Amino acid sequence: MRYEREIIDAAMNRRIELEDSICYGCTECGRCCREIHIMLNAYDLYRLAKHFKVSMFDFIMQYCDYYRGNDSNLPVVAIKMQDGCCPFLKDNKCSVQSVKPFVCASYPIGRGYDEGNEQVFYFFQDVTCGFPYRKLTVKEWIYGDCDVAYEEEVYKLWNRMIISAAKFVNRFSEDLKRTLCGMFFEIFYCGYSTEKDFLMQLKEIVGETEKLIKEASDLYEAANGQEADEDSLQ
Repeated sequence: MRYEREIIDAAMNRRIELEDSICYGCTECGRCCREIHIMLNAYDLYRLAKHFKVSMFDFIMQYCDYYRGNDSNLPVVAIKMQDGCCPFLKDNKCSVQSVKPFVCASYPIGRGYDEGNEQVFYFFQDVTCGFPYRKLTVKEWIYGDCDVAYEEEVYKLWNRMIISAAKFVNRFSEDLKRTLCGMFFEIFYCGYSTEKDFLMQLKEIVGETEKLIKEASDLYEAANGQEADEDSLQ
């Protein structure tokens, strides 16, 4: 977790506020869509799946790679590159512009979550492309006419759930971590209907996940405590 803290601190040093202004324009060079790792959260998947009129699971199977994260030991979903290029890049333009993943839509602005303060923050990334263009606020660049409060609540809830699950999973053996990773894949990415509001569903899933983690943790601690008591009697 120290490594994660260092990443957050580095990003915070380049922090910008939503009302700050940037002067940046895209040259449509397509560089940010090539040789890059585009990770998706459930809200990204929800919007893309709804756009293509498929389930989130089917979208993942067709367009994504998924694997167990090195540090979190949780499932990670990312766009499956085709010859080193995002499959949605057509003629150097995004073919899913209206529903593109947040990391793409916000570029070159990054977004982070500080667990200690339960705070969403934004930072400017180092870029080698683009050109000075009309001045916009960070809020206008990232969110346009979208509901910022809605977007940030989704991001906070998602990160809260991921952090809680990672702490839980990393208590166990390698074999159990693999099993739990598969279980959390189903919970995190496959339990939504694109016909219902995403935030409403996420709140339910976060509540159910936190309840599951607490009950499993209590059982684990009780079992370990019993084993320790039995060992002391031998």
